[in-house]
Amino acid sequence: GFTSWTLASKISQFASHVGAIAKGSYDLPLIHSGISELSMLQNSLQLMILAICQREQAMLDSEQRLLDSENRLLATLENTPNVAVQWFDSQGHVLLWNRASETLYGVERQHALGKTVEQLLFNQTQTQAFMATLHEAAQGVPQGPYLSTVQTPNGQQLYLLSTTFSIPAPGGGQQFVCMSIDISEQKKAEQAYLELNNSLEQRIARRTEA
Repeated sequence: GFTSWTLASKISQFASHVGAIAKGSYDLPLIHSGISELSMLQNSLQLMILAICQREQAMLDSEQRLLDSENRLLATLENTPNVAVQWFDSQGHVLLWNRASETLYGVERQHALGKTVEQLLFNQTQTQAFMATLHEAAQGVPQGPYLSTVQTPNGQQLYLLSTTFSIPAPGGGQQFVCMSIDISEQKKAEQAYLELNNSLEQRIARRTEA
């Protein structure tokens, strides 16, 4: 039989193992207690440890797949040549500014990150309209496509076709994605067509009057 001291020692070792498992230490030596009840419990603990390790590995695999997917998305956004993509927080601060945004607006990423559109591009009226757009997007209503104009720091006037929508933010809350394409050349062509058409109509009108 076991003395009370021996039994207490075995139970203490077992309790220590349970405490270590609760803290995430799974690589523990077996306890050869010689007590059938403790042996049964130890076998159950080993099965539980195996299940926990398998679950944690599955979670790691899932997290890695999620990370890979996120990296692919960011790489796609970064290398999309003709679509300017920006991410904003709920206060309108820039979180992401892709390469096409640098090219379109003439503002480098390191200068844009953390700033608001008012600090970068917009006047007060445009900023108010933009924040209203974010507010609508926050209600789950994607905005656009809508036409807007912006003047770049070098004075160039741009016509943009944009859409804005919300996505979940890490840790809760919302972030906002704005995607824009430059249609300045199309707008110039439309304006030239309208001017030519008006000119022709005026000539016809003058000839008719004559």
